[in-house]
Order: sequence, then C-alpha cells, then structure tokens
Amino acid sequence: MGEIPWQLLTKQPKRGGASLINDRWAITAAHVVDGYEESTLTFFGGLIDGIKAKETDPDVAVMVTEKIIIHPDYIKGIAGNERTTYDNDIALIRMSSRVKLGPNVLPICLPEADGRFKEGQQSTVSGWGGTENKDESKMKEKSRYLLYTSVGRYPQSVCEDTPVLPIINKPMVFTENMFCAGGGGTDSCKGDSGGPLFLPMLGSGNKDNRGPYHLRGIVSWGSPCELGKDSKKGYYTKVENYLDWIKMTIEREDQG
Repeated sequence: MGEIPWQLLTKQPKRGGASLINDRWAITAAHVVDGYEESTLTFFGGLIDGIKAKETDPDVAVMVTEKIIIHPDYIKGIAGNERTTYDNDIALIRMSSRVKLGPNVLPICLPEADGRFKEGQQSTVSGWGGTENKDESKMKEKSRYLLYTSVGRYPQSVCEDTPVLPIINKPMVFTENMFCAGGGGTDSCKGDSGGPLFLPMLGSGNKDNRGPYHLRGIVSWGSPCELGKDSKKGYYTKVENYLDWIKMTIEREDQG
C-alpha cells in the first residue's frame, strides 16, 4: 500500500480516475466529468481494493467535490462514439475540504515544462481498468484491484497513425497536446480514464526511480484494448502543456 498514493477513483455517475496534486485539488480527464460540472461527485483515495470505495469505510479517504473546472478549449457534450478529438482533455477538481494526507494519500508533483519525457522512455500508468475505448465490444473487464503497468512513449509518427471511428468512418485527431505510449502488450486498458501516467517508472529498483514522481500524462483515450498486441497505443493528455492554466485556475479559485 502507498506505492501510488495520489491515485483517486470515482464510481458514480461515471467510473474514472484522477490524481491528487495538493491537499485540495485533483486533476482528471475532461471527458470523465463532462456534463457533471454542476454535480457533487465523490472520489476515493488511499485504497487498492476498489470494492472498498465506499463512504462508510473508515480506512478510505473520501473526497467530495466543491467545483469542477473543465479546460475552456475542450469540446463538451459529444457522445464517446461520435467524438473525433480529445484535445484539451483535462479538468481540475476542487474538493470541499482539505484532504488529510498520510502514507497512503499524498499528492503527485506536476512536471517541469522541460520536455524531458523522451521517446522510448518508460513510465508507469495505473488504475482499476476501463478506458474510453473506441471498440466497446472489446472493453476489458474492470479490475477489482489497483493495477499498474510500464509503458514506453512512442514516436510522434506512430501516434499520428490514429484509429478510425467505425460509426462515422473518420480517424481520431492527434494534436500537440497529446502523446501516446504502450508496448509489451499492455497499456492503459489497465488504467481508468483520467488516471495518471507518471515518471519515474515504478518497480525498476534503480536509485533514479525512487521519486519524486511527476505527472506527465492523463489517461485519455485509446484504440481497441487487445492485450498481447505490442502495437497497442494509449493516448494521454500532455500535462506540461497546461501548467500555466493549472496554476492560474487554482490561484484564482483559492483566492475567491
């Protein structure tokens, strides 16, 4: 327990992940909270077993949302099977009270705007399973337990070769606000939409991979989940492109 203490889970009205970035704020994918900005959602932290995500469990950190802010350039209100772009797929969540931090509930650092996440570099993506999948018939069963896997960042040329939506026969749009990763037959099929992709990679045993950990990507969308295919790609929101927006939004809301 405590390996990924910034990982959060929400189950209703839509399952998704998020990352705690301080004791009041979390970050997720816009499509996880699209349509629920005026709702009060509950996020859970400090857990591995997803079944324990209940407000009555004393061992789980329960966080209730006060405000949900979707990036202004994200196109809202489009059904998943008709959406051709997840550009600006990022949202900030302000909790109604400060989160009590501890070994199992800690924020992750935001990245520097340095572009140090290079092609081929290994990172970790985590979650309980179930991404925004373009082939719902091949959606893998969600995991009860928090999983993580290592993925390598693909070259831009690979990411630009996006899947075609079968219903409207149009390819997905790839932008500079995204990157893709995968390899080894695993990807963010094992992660929830809105969950973290972070550096350094967990579990390498290398002294350089002991943290601090930085949030490089937000699980956004992907081509069909077919585990065992090395070419599987997961697409992520590039967090470093939004550092100014994150900082300004948090400062404005905290001062208000």
